[in-house]
Amino acid sequence: MKNKFLKIFILSFVLTSILWIPYIFCYFSNVDEPGYFSSALHLAKGKLLYKDVFEAKGPGIMFIFTFFVKFFYKNPTFFLHIFMFLILIFNSFLIFKILNKKIPSNFSIIGFFFPVFLSCFYPVDMITGPEIFVSFIILLTFFIFFYFLDKKLTIFFVGFLSGLILLFKPFGILYILCFLILIFLETKRFGKISIFLSGIFLTCISFLLYLCLNNLIYDFHLWTIEYPVFVSKTIPLIKKIYFFFPMISRIFLLNPFYIIFGLPLIFKKEEFKKNFEFILLFIISLLWGASHGLAFPHHYMISIPFIFMISIIGFYKFNEEFLKNYFKVKKVLNLFIIFSILQSLIYWNGFDFYKKWISFIKEKKWTRQYEEKQLSEILNFLRENVKNGDKIVIWGLNPKIYFLGEFISGTRFISSVEPVNGIVYYDVSKIIQFKKVEEIFIEEIKKKDVKFIIDATEISLIGIPYYTFDKYPLIEKVVNEEYEQLTRIYNGCKIYRRIL
Repeated sequence: MKNKFLKIFILSFVLTSILWIPYIFCYFSNVDEPGYFSSALHLAKGKLLYKDVFEAKGPGIMFIFTFFVKFFYKNPTFFLHIFMFLILIFNSFLIFKILNKKIPSNFSIIGFFFPVFLSCFYPVDMITGPEIFVSFIILLTFFIFFYFLDKKLTIFFVGFLSGLILLFKPFGILYILCFLILIFLETKRFGKISIFLSGIFLTCISFLLYLCLNNLIYDFHLWTIEYPVFVSKTIPLIKKIYFFFPMISRIFLLNPFYIIFGLPLIFKKEEFKKNFEFILLFIISLLWGASHGLAFPHHYMISIPFIFMISIIGFYKFNEEFLKNYFKVKKVLNLFIIFSILQSLIYWNGFDFYKKWISFIKEKKWTRQYEEKQLSEILNFLRENVKNGDKIVIWGLNPKIYFLGEFISGTRFISSVEPVNGIVYYDVSKIIQFKKVEEIFIEEIKKKDVKFIIDATEISLIGIPYYTFDKYPLIEKVVNEEYEQLTRIYNGCKIYRRIL
């Protein structure tokens, strides 16, 4: 049996490597990473989150990126990506262990192939944002809950980990309520609930002390509560509903394994009761995604482990109830499952997935040199003209310039100028700005005596060159009166230098 487990693990590791290395190990693995790393670079140099560095989420994601920038300074992206890859592997191990307590090992062993199933849904987006880290915390919390709920210390640790989820996004409150319900149903003891809540309290009070000691309460409230609420209000309810259903349909309809074995388990009353904890976590994870009100697949990444586990349990039940003595039918069914997974992999990764590997190796996309080559003109210009202490501002979504050149931003809007340009996600031709953020932006430019403003809208990472200076009269006035535009265009960037 041990040899079988080892072979399965090796096979899953190989498949994970084949499917995920070209995505994860590019120097910047997704569109959000340049912003996170640029912000982390400033935090590692002593800047304060929210006051000096804009972020609309909790501190969790920035703490992780800052850790790798600070302690793996020579190549932080590579070591972060190793960590992300190991999370995929460890998540599959946690899924196997959780399932192993529920169903026989010859079925729970399918859990090792979780990274394969994860690549069957927008693989390029599954490693974007904090969700990959949150999914690891949730699975670890669920594993501890499943195996060690009888010990007070582990209940406290479950609470502590649940509190950590809250530090990534406020929607973490959903998981706190979820584990609170599960602990109560399992133990029926208020004493253990109080232990769970004390673990959450430790996490939250530690962060609250950090905010108080650094005088960040106002900035934290402004950017992580008021601003996200404002953005949410710009998206009509009908749009949020419209965004939700395509995500759900793509998770299910393009992977028949979930439809055939997962859905029946959810809607069958008897099975719902037996697998309540899995189904509750799946529903909570869907609510996490839907709460964003945006059509970003990575918001739904956390739900994949739970529908995956539910489907494996359903697959086991189906085999036990209908196919126990029908070996030929079993073979046909297994072939069908393998074929359905293959078609899903091909749909999301393409028939020409091998070209991604060729491009990854040929162009050495894991290297810093690959990224710097794309922006060599603007980086060389700034390195020659930006002296120690000089500040620059990147207008447009291309914070790579900050990180690759190790330049200091003249405003807090490092990872993104979204609050300033007032991007509306469902209609990029609209502008709805948050409060007096334009005045804040201008005030910081003047206060910090920004030397260069780089207009990078034409090379925006998300391909939205709409938000040019002429859409913002106050900013355009400052640029025209206090800066001069250089005649040369560098890598599509216009450069404005402060008039001495």
